Amino acid sequence: MKNVWYIQKLYIGGILMFKNLRLVIGVSIAISSILLLMYCGDNSVNPMGGDTGVQDVAVRQCKNNAQCLADEECKNNICVKKETTICRNKTDCKANQDCISGKCVDIVEDAGLDGSLDIGDNDVLKRGKISSDPSIVDFGAMRFGERKEKVVRVKNIGNADLKVIKIELDPNADSKVFGFRTDFKVGSFLGPNEEFEITVSCQQNDEALDSGDLLISSDDMDTPILRVKMKNSYKDEPDLIVKYIDATNNEITYPDANSTNNELTIDMGNIPIGEKKVKTITIQNTAEESIVKISEIKYDIYNYNSTNINKFSAKLKDKEGGSEIELPVYLSPSDSVVLEVEYSADNEAINDKYDISILTNDLDVNNDKDKKENGLLIMHLTAMAGYRDPEIAILDLTDKDILSSGIDFGEVEKGIKAVKVFKICNRGGGVLEIDKVSGLVNGNFTIEPSSLEASLKYNQCLNNIQVDFTPQSIGEVKDSLKVISNDRKNPTVEMGIRGLGINAEMRINPGSIDFGDIIVNSVANPVNVEIKNIGDGTLIVNNISFGSGSSKDFSLSNLPVLPMKLKNNETTSFVVEFKPTTLGKKDGVVVITSSDADNLQFELTVTGNGSNCDSDHADCNNDPSDGCEVDLSNDIKNCGGCGNVCNPANANGKCEKQKCIIESCKGTYLDCNNDVSDGCEADKLIDNKNCGDCFKICGDRSSCSGGSCLCDSGYLNCDNDFSNGCEVDPKTNKNHCGECFNNCGNNAL
Repeated sequence: MKNVWYIQKLYIGGILMFKNLRLVIGVSIAISSILLLMYCGDNSVNPMGGDTGVQDVAVRQCKNNAQCLADEECKNNICVKKETTICRNKTDCKANQDCISGKCVDIVEDAGLDGSLDIGDNDVLKRGKISSDPSIVDFGAMRFGERKEKVVRVKNIGNADLKVIKIELDPNADSKVFGFRTDFKVGSFLGPNEEFEITVSCQQNDEALDSGDLLISSDDMDTPILRVKMKNSYKDEPDLIVKYIDATNNEITYPDANSTNNELTIDMGNIPIGEKKVKTITIQNTAEESIVKISEIKYDIYNYNSTNINKFSAKLKDKEGGSEIELPVYLSPSDSVVLEVEYSADNEAINDKYDISILTNDLDVNNDKDKKENGLLIMHLTAMAGYRDPEIAILDLTDKDILSSGIDFGEVEKGIKAVKVFKICNRGGGVLEIDKVSGLVNGNFTIEPSSLEASLKYNQCLNNIQVDFTPQSIGEVKDSLKVISNDRKNPTVEMGIRGLGINAEMRINPGSIDFGDIIVNSVANPVNVEIKNIGDGTLIVNNISFGSGSSKDFSLSNLPVLPMKLKNNETTSFVVEFKPTTLGKKDGVVVITSSDADNLQFELTVTGNGSNCDSDHADCNNDPSDGCEVDLSNDIKNCGGCGNVCNPANANGKCEKQKCIIESCKGTYLDCNNDVSDGCEADKLIDNKNCGDCFKICGDRSSCSGGSCLCDSGYLNCDNDFSNGCEVDPKTNKNHCGECFNNCGNNAL
């Protein structure tokens, strides 16, 4: 009877596993054969004696080893073959195995003929099914040392509870690069359609691209281990450039269009005896996304220092004049470091040399597409010491060369003297001899000293040469300074000089201000003062302020940014205000200074008289019979002063402590900028910058309608972030083809 009971159990279980009649017949025959052997054979099976450790053949789950076969063990609630092979990831195991907890184990397949557990419309068997969104996390381009985080949503898309057994990084994933955290308690169950979040992170610790898997183990029989791919990506390759200032003060960039190899020569020029020169060479990453790695720098690779007359030395620093740094160095896009090469000109030398090699991951350092350089860049530095050929230079007081640009006085008021100071220097060697015939060509300006004759040693200058310009009429004046010397390359040089005579005229309106009688602690109506240039040329307004002795009851507001330049007929303005604090007459003067030669300082007189009311009241109807009838602290029609109506736009105003405030907004309007002057300025139903609420932005290709951001026709918002608009065109985006997340796959359009 015991065997008959077990036969019935297995037979009925087999029939419930399949809905296809032919499969039922086949399975029934197979089960009958097995049961016949069991009935005729050993009677050790005890169907009434409890769990024997043998499961129905279609069941892959377990709670302990007793529910698995003798050569199996229960791992993460799954019956797997006992295996001791050590692995790092799935690629170390056989095709029918997976890497679990560092061991290769066989995964028991489903017993159904089609590999599924679908048993038909009766829905007798239910099960959980795991999924993740996204399945691949691409952190994109990252700067060196940067850390990014993204959210992975894990969901049970099955029809029964799903147990999440373990969450871990793949053993092959670098834990110094990738990490994760979650509030979900491992070992808990997810009901159908329930989900939880895992925050995954990526730390860029070098120049390389990184990838790794996040493993989520569950009792999903189809996907016991869900792999979420994690990676970062760059759309370009490292691109290193070198920049420096050459001996003629020109900025040089390598590589350029003429760079045919991985070598460049840098001339440090002629250094006077006894001096040291430091050449700063900037090494920069100009890639948009990739990171440049400087892995090796070798100095004096050809050992020239052993034969040079003078010595070179070099250091790699984080910035010019900064701290010395060690290799390797990682440069994110736009980042740079500098090589500081020092040359000591102790003795006369014509051709001292020094070579530096730099090894990076920019395999095509000269950008010729062949990558033969294999990341190697070689710099050849040369220097001379004590070369004696003189070289003329005309410099301003900041040591800027002005020989080619000349001296421009710009606009100068008629009758006003303008002065420019410069110097003539010897930037070469030897002695620069300036001929006595040097001077102005036409005499339209004046120059001091009148004679420029001089003998200048290296780096010596004829200082404080002064050119004066006092225009006597309106219009442009030109001249040139000719200098003759023993500079063999430039024996005669000419520098242009120009200036423009103007006659700017300032007009002030009104010319004076009388506020009249104002109740004490009341604010008078402000007076706007206009400044206009009615002359020729540019008027410069330098200062607007009260003169000494002016009453402090007057004040200025809306002042322009000074100094201000006004062209012909242009205007600017400011406001004069009056709030008497005591009874009696008040006087003041507003002083306005400008470049108007005929009116360099204009004095605007202001007067007013304080009348009798306390600080919170005012006689706004000018009727002595009712005294100071208005309470300025709470009167919405006279808030803080007579006639100051508190009526902010689209809002209900309230006067509180003499200040107008917004008590509430009307209708669908919002006060997002906290500025009572424009009231409740934002309509949340249509405002793209405050849609539905303050600062909720509807970005590109979207608009605010009814308080919600809506995509423009033909676009989708697949990242659920309207601040960047509706970013997807489903007609052309293969990752969102026709609808969000409809991926066309590789090699598809």
